[in-house]
Amino acid sequence: MGIAIEDNSHLDEQEYQSFSEYRKWCLDSFLSLSEHGLYCKCYGSARDNLTIPLTTRAISGDFILPMEKVLNRLKSEFGLARLMLYEYKVAKSDNDIDDDACYAELYDNELLGTNIEKLRTAFRICFGILDKIGNAVALLFDLQLKNSKGKVKSDLHIFILSGNLKMKKDFKSSKLMIMKV
Repeated sequence: MGIAIEDNSHLDEQEYQSFSEYRKWCLDSFLSLSEHGLYCKCYGSARDNLTIPLTTRAISGDFILPMEKVLNRLKSEFGLARLMLYEYKVAKSDNDIDDDACYAELYDNELLGTNIEKLRTAFRICFGILDKIGNAVALLFDLQLKNSKGKVKSDLHIFILSGNLKMKKDFKSSKLMIMKV
């Protein structure tokens, strides 16, 4: 009738209960940047420790450091967006620091104030993250258009990644075309 030696779920629950309310919310909402946090809520998921995995053999190349820099930026921005979403959804606003701006009533049901701006800003940050992921993919796979001298064209710096769009490279004109599917 006791707990089986192989059953560690009670330990995972104890570890989970020791986390802050914010970390529990991150794990429960699947907003953790921890691979371990996808399937377990133990101490292994206590931090956003997502990294570029290194295999057992040595990886060489100049792409690792730039990709780690991109990942660090993504984690930083994602952390801020997640915190703003948490503050919007869960955290109680401090009445002493309440929004003291006065807005004109335009009878258009627009939501205004610092709390809703947290949500809007979180979404804007997330769209910026998607742009950075697209740029990193383009850099990693050398998808950027180059001029005749081999330099990357500055007019194409954002790649759009979406289920409704597809990218196609026209090899005759060396143009990358983005088309609706």
